[in-house]
Amino acid sequence: MTETTTYCLDSQGYPTEGCLEYFKKEHDIKKILEILKKIWYFGSWGLIKHRQYKGYFTVELHTDGWSGNEDLINSLSENFYFWTYWRRHDIGGHYYFKFPIKYL
Repeated sequence: MTETTTYCLDSQGYPTEGCLEYFKKEHDIKKILEILKKIWYFGSWGLIKHRQYKGYFTVELHTDGWSGNEDLINSLSENFYFWTYWRRHDIGGHYYFKFPIKYL
């Protein structure tokens, strides 16, 4: 884990207030995605990257109802740079984003 990912989680694995503030303000989409991949609870199936065509790829974030993931989504929803790429969400904590390939 990097310094940022260690800083992002408390002793019980929940995002810290500092981490949530970080995600509200960070402009580097690639960095956000890299950190999310490391700290997303249920990351093996809750955060899925798909390669696509025509210069874009999609990311699915599934919270599984876990409050820590929902806190992360709430912080990300306040980040204009990240939320610009939001495409839809479905009932049950399922969020879908489409990013330019430069953020892979």
